[in-house]
Amino acid sequence: MKAQYIPPPERVQHLAQIEKLTLIGDSELLNSAYLALFCSVRCPASIILKTYDLAQQLKDKGIGVISGFHSPVEQEALVTLLRGTAPVIVSPARSITSMRVPSDWKPHIERGQMLIVSPFPESQNRATQQTATLRNQLVAALAQRVFIAYAEPGGKTEIFARELISAAQNVTTFDAKETENLLTAGAKPLSCTDPLELDTGLNEVSYVQEGDDRCEPDGSSQASSRAGWCWNC
Repeated sequence: MKAQYIPPPERVQHLAQIEKLTLIGDSELLNSAYLALFCSVRCPASIILKTYDLAQQLKDKGIGVISGFHSPVEQEALVTLLRGTAPVIVSPARSITSMRVPSDWKPHIERGQMLIVSPFPESQNRATQQTATLRNQLVAALAQRVFIAYAEPGGKTEIFARELISAAQNVTTFDAKETENLLTAGAKPLSCTDPLELDTGLNEVSYVQEGDDRCEPDGSSQASSRAGWCWNC
């Protein structure tokens, strides 16, 4: 699949290192609203399960997601998301000019669901810590909201999360003991009082504990019989 090149959109022009973007897929996908997904490579089992559940609901509700899809949790989320029809943007931490697109991605690109985007020149054919940092900054800049499923305490994802929060980026995480470091830093908990929503009419999502008296997906108000993700709370 042939790559194309475009100038950086206005919302990423503060990243001075980016001179142009390389794209594989329909550039119009950049005009959609996205939730950025980040997760550390090492992740507790409880968060893995919550993220899998969240990815299912994002798929079902058609909410677009952008990510590097590098960590195992992010990769599993991508598999789930591609079973739906919502737009997905994948941003590798290296050049994509000569990239061999995975065969299972090609149908999604051809029908205009998936876009691959990179800020790196053709010579940058290997991912490094530095390119991963710039890639993460690009992903956050292209997103309307940032969701960090888990950040290992003291790790690169936590440092990045703190930078986003300090810059007044809209950062959300699970309301769980495993994400206490993010919540303490200022990330918003995913709950009915702070629903995860995008400002383009897309649905909102929040986690409901078993027995909570919150609205059902059809709008009715009743106690939930099991834990899960509640929409339109």
